[in-house]
Amino acid sequence: MATLLKVLIDPTVLFVVGCLSVAPALEYVRNPAGFEKELTEYLLDPALIAGVVALFFGILIGGFWTKKTSVHSALWFLFNGAIIHITMDGLTGGYHFLKLLDNHYTKLDQRFRDDETTSWLITQVELFIMAPLCLLTYRAIVKASSWKYPFIILTSTFQLIGAIFFFFSEVVSGFKNVPIDRNLEFTFDHILYFWFGYGANLIWIVIPVAFIINSFVQIDALLSPKSTVNTTSAKKKKN
Repeated sequence: MATLLKVLIDPTVLFVVGCLSVAPALEYVRNPAGFEKELTEYLLDPALIAGVVALFFGILIGGFWTKKTSVHSALWFLFNGAIIHITMDGLTGGYHFLKLLDNHYTKLDQRFRDDETTSWLITQVELFIMAPLCLLTYRAIVKASSWKYPFIILTSTFQLIGAIFFFFSEVVSGFKNVPIDRNLEFTFDHILYFWFGYGANLIWIVIPVAFIINSFVQIDALLSPKSTVNTTSAKKKKN
């Protein structure tokens, strides 16, 4: 029960559920009469189904997290791989599935509307490289694999580079494609599309950097002479 609660209040899970809920919620406010039909289409959309399938596939190959597992780290990679990189950015941002969500993607950033080359290629890297890497990283974390930290570093590096190119290419171009709040008006659209929607890209800079640094620290600790001596002593005691 405690583990389930930890999952439900996990920041990554809350972020993903919130992102997927915003589009249908706003549609209900806009058009209550046609909401049931729109919601049915949303829930049965191939992009959402693909993400759910990937989510269960990740759990199938990796198993469930245990008390020794870093739950927050595991869920970050599981939900990034299945939902962020496949359902949201890969299939909705890249191929315009999930119509309700895609409407907000195109308002958030016109590069999605126009299938601008750089941003589209990033969505494809997410779909075909980052997503599988995230699921493999989830498995490595849950299984406490010796490849855990190398996987974290590799996957986080891809995420970091993708976020840097996507975020800062728009900064360099003078925010031509996003609804920048230059006058700090903080209207609903500015908050939703610029401060939250566009600003959220910074998450994929900060968190991957933290994962990379921590992984190198852990690897260094494992390779240190003291760690080696302790491991050797433990093996001798077993014998």
